[in-house]
Amino acid sequence: AEESSWCVFRDVRLLHRLSQLVNEAHGRVRCCRKSPPPAAALPSVNDFNTASRSLLVPCSVVLSGRGCPERNASVSIPLVEDWGRLSSGGEEQELVEPLTGHESAVNVPSVADKKLTLRCSAATPSRRTMGFVVRGGYSFRTGCGCATAFCTLEALLSWLRVVQDEGGRRPVVLVRNNNTDQYRFAQLSIITKLC
Repeated sequence: AEESSWCVFRDVRLLHRLSQLVNEAHGRVRCCRKSPPPAAALPSVNDFNTASRSLLVPCSVVLSGRGCPERNASVSIPLVEDWGRLSSGGEEQELVEPLTGHESAVNVPSVADKKLTLRCSAATPSRRTMGFVVRGGYSFRTGCGCATAFCTLEALLSWLRVVQDEGGRRPVVLVRNNNTDQYRFAQLSIITKLC
């Protein structure tokens, strides 16, 4: 396989292993006799015995506070300063990174057939992007914004290393819609049941 080709990670056994690592980071480890002891060290991408490093892992993302993730929103690894913005009570402070953009004329269908100038923003984030949302919205069942995303295996393992190295940090990711400069904190979990 080519290095530039992307594929979805479908090995259920390894997805469960990755899910266990994420659950350990969240402190949600199952207590049962059959579960293996917690891993002392995180595996590398090479430990997953894959031919390609371009693997996408299906993830579920649930926003911690306000907000509604949209399609193509970015999922990012927080910076050191971002974790500092999370107060001990769990409330998030505003986390904003300005958008860069340019003005462009866009044809807007109307009766007068006029041109309207819209600001087309292209995000240039300073945070490392892990992946992107493929389906998102507001869940009335859970009462918060939820999304399905695909993140690269390499970025997920990097995020887990950061969380593990800094033991006191909450294991959160950042979600940012394309049309906003606002990042939202979210919980991430691995989807292990594939169709």
